[in-house]
Amino acid sequence: MHLINALSPDDLQRLRTALAAADWQDGTATAYGSARQRKCNQQVTEADPALGGLFRGLRTFLLNHEPLRQLAWPRALLNLRAARYGVGDAYGWHVDQAVMGSQRSDLSFTLFVSAPDSYQGGELELDHGHHKVRVKGEAGQLLVYPTGTLHQVCPVTAGERLVVVGWIESLVPRADDRELLFTLASELTRLKALIDDPASFDRLNALQQNLIRRLAH
Repeated sequence: MHLINALSPDDLQRLRTALAAADWQDGTATAYGSARQRKCNQQVTEADPALGGLFRGLRTFLLNHEPLRQLAWPRALLNLRAARYGVGDAYGWHVDQAVMGSQRSDLSFTLFVSAPDSYQGGELELDHGHHKVRVKGEAGQLLVYPTGTLHQVCPVTAGERLVVVGWIESLVPRADDRELLFTLASELTRLKALIDDPASFDRLNALQQNLIRRLAH
């Protein structure tokens, strides 16, 4: 699980303005199985012709967002949608689908659009087996976590929770391999800031690229 900064205040405001005029629909339309009884929200998807350009632009931005690229190694972003939770809305415990269409979903993400102090409740709670974590990110932050994680959106008790969610098919299917590559890239960046000698990193850079080549599919 990682929380990274994604949208600038200006980008965030443009997103809010577009979503304020959206034609919101019942969120259960895209829920499957028992999740239909646990999901209570409104949503707007990429199928909405008025927002197709918005979602295409957001997809392009995220695919080229360097912190996300280093973390997730995205091949594709799947099924982007905005979700709105009013007072009493929630989404009970569930696990997202492993395959969407013909593509594998390796990572789930939530882009927080509402400021955390503008609503109460509505935390995203993730069950890691031995412990649970509740997350309420700052507006513009992106939470990325493995798609197989059991999770829920807690009931909203005041205000409105607005997010954009989606899924990532990664070039690196295994979560532990992605963590290895992310840690290696982070350490190389840290060391390069301390040691001003690019030639010293030639072998490490070659090692990094060969490791990526082996792990990416």
